[in-house]
Amino acid sequence: MQVYANSFRVEGGDSYRSVIGAIHGWLKQLTERQFSISDITRNNEFSSSPQDSFRWWLRSYISTDSKPELYAWRLKHGDRDVQGRQWVVELGLRVDSDLGLEFSCSVATEEQSTLVRTHIDATRPKVIGYILRNVAEASNAHIAEDVPGIAVKRIGAETSDYLAFKAEIERGNRDYPLVLVSPNADGRYLVNTSHLQDALFGLAQVVEVAPGFDSFEMEENLGKIWSAWQGAINILQTPRSNGFVHGSLLRATEIESIGERQGERVSHILARVTHNTNVPRSRNRIRPEGVMQLALKRRLMSRTNGIVSDSAELQLENTALWKELEAQEENYRTLEQERDAAEMRGMELEDKNQELQDRLRSQEYKADALRKGGLSDSNTPDVDFLVELASQPTQPSAEDCLNAIQTAFPLRCEILESAWESARAMSSFQNGRRLLGLLRRLTTDYVKAIEDGGDTKARMVFSTDEYSANESETVESSPTLSAKRRFNYNGESVDMFKHLKIGKADNVTHTLRVHFTWIPTEKKIVIGHCGEHLPIASH
Repeated sequence: MQVYANSFRVEGGDSYRSVIGAIHGWLKQLTERQFSISDITRNNEFSSSPQDSFRWWLRSYISTDSKPELYAWRLKHGDRDVQGRQWVVELGLRVDSDLGLEFSCSVATEEQSTLVRTHIDATRPKVIGYILRNVAEASNAHIAEDVPGIAVKRIGAETSDYLAFKAEIERGNRDYPLVLVSPNADGRYLVNTSHLQDALFGLAQVVEVAPGFDSFEMEENLGKIWSAWQGAINILQTPRSNGFVHGSLLRATEIESIGERQGERVSHILARVTHNTNVPRSRNRIRPEGVMQLALKRRLMSRTNGIVSDSAELQLENTALWKELEAQEENYRTLEQERDAAEMRGMELEDKNQELQDRLRSQEYKADALRKGGLSDSNTPDVDFLVELASQPTQPSAEDCLNAIQTAFPLRCEILESAWESARAMSSFQNGRRLLGLLRRLTTDYVKAIEDGGDTKARMVFSTDEYSANESETVESSPTLSAKRRFNYNGESVDMFKHLKIGKADNVTHTLRVHFTWIPTEKKIVIGHCGEHLPIASH
């Protein structure tokens, strides 16, 4: 089973010395055998002693007669903990100039017994860590700039971040996934992004969403399929031949269910990424068989060029051998292409299956919520109005949004006349879809959360930019300002300091506040204001 495959370039005059030294050191550490660099940079074979409990076998394949120079190593060794499992590690180097080289690494397992059922945790091979340390310590060596995952990137501070990120998602020649990691409501990441990027070096680019980001702004610019919020992680695969980019979303609850330890979560995400990268990364790796065939071709070419004219029979024989070798290579490439195509088709089917499973889980959640009364009320809503609202090409008005929520959830939400009046005054407001999304979450997820765990849990439904549980001390202590947030409900004056937020400017086309309260005895949200930003001390 293919577990891991990767390749990347190292540049600089010290690149060869850094990488070959790392490979040499890792092989010595794993095999506990002393051999020199010259031992592994020529065609050679090594193995453990018969009496050793840890069995291994190593062979090096070299072709350095001309440029580019090629090196490959195949190491087979047993598993120290799982009997019947053998690991196969293939390393390769292509040195095409004095300024740089390409390194490739492949890790697979061979189960030597049908009784082997132990799960394999995905990890980055230690040899890559050896290489990165050596390159970092070298005076004239560095990882090539086009290698993904050198450092974590961040988006969400500016709107332009999303536009640049969208261009990167859609870039046709992007050959690595993008892993979008969002913070939860507390601004924390469920996975350490630096740890994750180390594990995904050379395979995928980790993109961290800034804690203060605006989820509606993200969705407006990227679309829901390429977005992530509330602690979710979205793995955006490489573009398909038709340009489609599949997003594989891991919700916060799913990430938390993986395990408490960071290592478990990182391993799971690495496994998700390598599931799609192993085939393309394996396709171009430096294979021992390829190095061996190239060495033979170079020897044949050298001998054929050196044959004198009176050795016609020997020259014909060498020419025939050369053609046979080329035919075998062509057949081998064809078989590889057919295998890769089959594996890619299999992965695409698995992606579609995952999409269907995600949709099924979503429908099951909604069905469960409907059974529990979480997403609807007993009254039948005006479906025609909701369909008409969803179909209109323009943004819904603030009044439309209140009407839609009251229509969908007549028993779960009550809208006071003061809210209707403030909404009608917002005729120029241009973020209706965003408002509708906030109101929907308020009357569904927020209500469920506050019933289950109180305000502490309920506030996690929204980001800090979307919700405030109270006003500033200056506002609440001011008789004039607090009175603006006090509304009449059933003959009583009710403070509504809790509020939803859209925008931070005074421009009413992009800024709006929804002031509300939760009535626990009635299990109902009461909205008293849905309009412009109410006065504060500085205004």
